Amino acid sequence: MKLEKTCKIHGELAPEFIVKHSVKKDPRYKGEWTYRCGKCVNERTWRDGMVCKHHGKLKPEDIGTKGRCKQCHRASANTKRNNNREWFNAKMAEDRARNPEKWENIHKKAYQIKVEKYGKKELNTKEIIRMYGLTQDQYDKMFEDQKNLCDICCRPETRKNRSGDVARLTVDHCHETNNVRALLCHGCNTGLGKFEDDVERLFRAIAYLEHHRETSE
Repeated sequence: MKLEKTCKIHGELAPEFIVKHSVKKDPRYKGEWTYRCGKCVNERTWRDGMVCKHHGKLKPEDIGTKGRCKQCHRASANTKRNNNREWFNAKMAEDRARNPEKWENIHKKAYQIKVEKYGKKELNTKEIIRMYGLTQDQYDKMFEDQKNLCDICCRPETRKNRSGDVARLTVDHCHETNNVRALLCHGCNTGLGKFEDDVERLFRAIAYLEHHRETSE
């Protein structure tokens, strides 16, 4: 059933701004639930100064559309997701298969917001620093030393990102020590990942290819 509600202040509301509110203990209501304007809830919360029992007084940008602490809500959602990983992955895969255009728009919008906020170069810098502890200058130096080529196949990256540009070379690192090793193309990087950095498996793969190449000649 599609929810419809009109606020005296904000007019007709989109579904994401209609907030379900429990009134089980309120004698003024006959039912257990009512619906409120999420914009009014947020404005009222911001004016009064919401205080989270875990994170103290919150800034407006730290409050969700339902007047909840974003950090707490995110942590709760992450816990639910991580404790039910198979169920969550299956649910997301099903939704992506059913609504490909929706997810494409979600990814494009999220990327565009980051680009507008940080810029492409700064966005790459933040991601690299967060994931591998590199600065943009360090990444650029590695890129220059490798002559813009993958350190394994010695070919340039050809994979394109969501914006249609050629993606940057991926920072490869040791999963045990987290030390950065080199820059790889997407194919080589995912290939190492499939072999789980297992040297013995890689040697057996080489022997396998050489054996079948000899037998086919």
